[in-house]
Amino acid sequence: MRLVFPIPSAWNELVDDSIRLPGRSGERGALPALVFDPEHFIHLRNGRPIFRPERETALLHLGHPLFHRALAAFARARFPGGDGAATRWTVRRGAVPPGADALLLLSVEELAVNDLRESFHHWVRTICVPIRKGELGKPLAHASAATLRGNTAPIAAADARLAHELWDEISIEARDVVRTLAAELTTALTALLKQEGAEARKRETERFQSRQGEVSKLIESQTMERLERELAELDAAIRQGSLFDAEARLQELQRSREGKEEELRRRQNHYEELREQLVKERARVLDHLVPRRYTLRGDAQVFPVAVEIRLPEARR
Repeated sequence: MRLVFPIPSAWNELVDDSIRLPGRSGERGALPALVFDPEHFIHLRNGRPIFRPERETALLHLGHPLFHRALAAFARARFPGGDGAATRWTVRRGAVPPGADALLLLSVEELAVNDLRESFHHWVRTICVPIRKGELGKPLAHASAATLRGNTAPIAAADARLAHELWDEISIEARDVVRTLAAELTTALTALLKQEGAEARKRETERFQSRQGEVSKLIESQTMERLERELAELDAAIRQGSLFDAEARLQELQRSREGKEEELRRRQNHYEELREQLVKERARVLDHLVPRRYTLRGDAQVFPVAVEIRLPEARR
């Protein structure tokens, strides 16, 4: 693929920074070809696949700045009133279920947040509903976007008028479909959050119990005999020349019984503070964080994004 000239002025800077090749002597370089599949750069050498990028070709992935800009432009175009607004209504001819006068393809955006205001469900899908005698039937089973692509041939003016008439008849029912989807999604997500919340609480409880057991073992293991063994090991390391900064402190501890007892108390107090902190953190996570993370805030939202009226294929 290649960019079409002239490049819009609003996109020039982004194209120059993210795609354009470096030129000579400060001049603007050429624009490389664009590919969207990394398989383009896979070459077989002695039976082994080798990835070898090409200087004159740029790979565009979903994280590329050009994609971010394009997706943002499409998101803005969804809403009316702005420059470059796109229509959300489409009329096409294609395959419809047997016995149906037409097919309603309703694309909706599903959004749900938890009590921490974290978005945990964000999905766009298309609901297919057959139209029979001016009424909506039951939604069909989910189908992928690839299977929903219809004929892109131009439609006649009569097709547009027919689609308007159909929409006038089913528009109220279509709103009811959206409300029903929102209610069903709210019920499903509430049940799912309850189940996952119980599992998350169990995992966190086991994790804190394990950590508290480790701290308790460390507290029990801090004895005077253990401290003297550690001091002996440090003394041997100093004699080998691997430790120098702690030499004065080590000699002080070895000479003073009070110094050893003070060091032992310092370690034990440190682990006691750690255990108290674990108790507070356990209460924070299990009593506040986990319940709010797995609680739906309000109701799930379902927003209509696009509507397509698909008429039966014209007979030849």
